[in-house]
Amino acid sequence: MKNEQAISKILCWSRDPKELRRLASRKEEIHQKLQCGFYQLREGSRESISTLSDHKIPIAIVSTRPKNIIKEAIKYTGFEDSFDVIVTAEDLHRGKPHPEMFVFAARLNMIPDRCIVFGNSNSSVEAAHFCLDEVCGSC
Repeated sequence: MKNEQAISKILCWSRDPKELRRLASRKEEIHQKLQCGFYQLREGSRESISTLSDHKIPIAIVSTRPKNIIKEAIKYTGFEDSFDVIVTAEDLHRGKPHPEMFVFAARLNMIPDRCIVFGNSNSSVEAAHFCLDEVCGSC
């Protein structure tokens, strides 16, 4: 879920768009300080991305994090030229677990029913599954 959505819907701290943007920005600042600018890949990620790239298989990143944070992480890990599509919090209104972000990424240059999704939560994978239903018009 996007920071603004979580602050509004889960924490119920504000509904004012300006205040939500301020709080979301502050949350990202705190997160970055706690992380110390360090990005760690999960085991096997580097090999998987390299293999997909070597075989010219399109790769997308779909994240509810801000675009500048995602681009920084991509640069830090050395994958600047590895992704065909990057969809972030600023690109769409709704974040995961809503399938909108996956629908957007798939429509850019991928066939949705041939996509494989790796996520850090069950809700991400479920959102991607519902994406296929939305694209095919069955939902």
